[in-house]
Amino acid sequence: MKKIWFITILFLAYFGLTPDIQAQSKEDFEKIGLKHFENAYFKAIPQKNKDRAQAEFAQAETAFKKAIEKRPDNIKPYLYLGRTYFVQKRYHKAAEVYRQASSLAPQDNKIMLQLASALEKAGEYEAAIITLERMKEGETDSRAIGILDEFIRKMRTRAEKAK
Repeated sequence: MKKIWFITILFLAYFGLTPDIQAQSKEDFEKIGLKHFENAYFKAIPQKNKDRAQAEFAQAETAFKKAIEKRPDNIKPYLYLGRTYFVQKRYHKAAEVYRQASSLAPQDNKIMLQLASALEKAGEYEAAIITLERMKEGETDSRAIGILDEFIRKMRTRAEKAK
């Protein structure tokens, strides 16, 4: 019995599961997700370790979903989850999550821009244009309106080329 316990401890220590278990007991899923995202994006991908990156992204995704489940009114895990999907080129999923985030903060133009970007990458040009147009409606800064108009013009050009 002692041997099985010892092997289990070694297994957990070797695969780095002990910190996750400790953090989960504190229910800080957001930090767990960020740790896994950073491991994937800043370590595994530059080292061209696709299997590790996929595993880390999967753990990040699970943690961010748990954070959302725990506190659905907290916008950060939505943004982290959306980014996790986006960097994996899962643009439809990213857009879905950014839509949820935008419903929590409809006036947050950063979220709207992330949503428009994910929609564009997903090939949903018209939805991206509508999102950018909505951003323009609440904008009073003429410079920002000009930038949005330029984005919209470029988006329409891409949409035409995609047809």
